Amino acid sequence: MECHSHKKTPLPKEMHKIALIGNPNVGKSVIFGILTGKYVAVSNYPGTTVEVAYGNLNLNNGRFLIIDTPGTNTLIPMSEDEKVTRDILLNEKIASTVQVADSKNLRRALLITLQLIEMGLPYLLVLNMDDEARSRGIIIDNKKLSEILSVPIIPTVATQRQGIPLLLQHIAAPACSKFSFKYDEQLEDAIKEITQLLPDSNIAKRSLAVMLLSGDESLKEWLHSKISDSVIKTIDSIYQRTQTKYHGQLGYLINQRRLRAADEILQSVFTPALEKARGIKESFGKWSMHPVWGILIMASVLIPCL
Repeated sequence: MECHSHKKTPLPKEMHKIALIGNPNVGKSVIFGILTGKYVAVSNYPGTTVEVAYGNLNLNNGRFLIIDTPGTNTLIPMSEDEKVTRDILLNEKIASTVQVADSKNLRRALLITLQLIEMGLPYLLVLNMDDEARSRGIIIDNKKLSEILSVPIIPTVATQRQGIPLLLQHIAAPACSKFSFKYDEQLEDAIKEITQLLPDSNIAKRSLAVMLLSGDESLKEWLHSKISDSVIKTIDSIYQRTQTKYHGQLGYLINQRRLRAADEILQSVFTPALEKARGIKESFGKWSMHPVWGILIMASVLIPCL
């Protein structure tokens, strides 16, 4: 479903599917287990051998279906698992997406965040393993990150159930992000052209256009069920014409733009203490490579031990 408002809106009772999204090994399944309890259903997603878990969450006199999607590094599929996750968002009427991230690897998580924003899906971001991040000196300004993305940010330590009450407060009131970023002018022109040719779906047309320009062949089957072959040929010609304007592959260029957007966010949300620590670490590394400074540093380490 596309977002038409930037305000939090409680989920209507008839729109009760909530998808958990995240990179592999971020604790998503632990959170799924806490939310749904022991009684869950696991089945292969139609037409695949990929297992998807479903469970019920009873909250505020309402029942919600929680879908634990396969771990993914991108919503432009590179594997069958990633295609299933993308297809769930594309084909199911998802009322809310909960992205679970590893706080130690926020940059990797933000690549998915930016794709969810392009999809126009209401969501919130769970920063799991908060304790591990802090033990490594990684302090994220959650308030600033929430302001930038205009969605709830929930720090958690799922294995200890820390942050779960706050998650339950927000899970049925998803928000639509105001954050946006642009590609270069030629890509934006191609996105606009393709968007005008696409059918309505559960995710934003802009997102579909970016996927197609990224070379996502897995969308072709879905497109053939929605629009004519002649329109698909027109989309292909727009892709080919746009590709001739660049030396690199469009998919690579699109991903690089997302990485720059992620890095700009990171620069705003890492605390000054962390940045200072990073600067000292980098300086130490440079000094240790210098022959004179290397001797002095080694001496400062060894002398107290004598």
